[in-house]
Amino acid sequence: RLGDMVLFSLDVLQIGRSSVTVRISGAAGDQARMRATLTLVWIDGMKAAEWPVEMRDRLARHLEGAA
Repeated sequence: RLGDMVLFSLDVLQIGRSSVTVRISGAAGDQARMRATLTLVWIDGMKAAEWPVEMRDRLARHLEGAA
């Protein structure tokens, strides 16, 4: 509703060679308002390519279930 404050969170669910799957959730208080699961692919020259090591390492730090 107009004026509601929605808190968004992003979770890294899976990291592949050229793709990463993330979940975006939004909640107002304890009420879930939206959830989307997206698969993002690193593209180089119109082809799927490996994620750069630095980016992959940063994503891995936020991988769901990682210690």
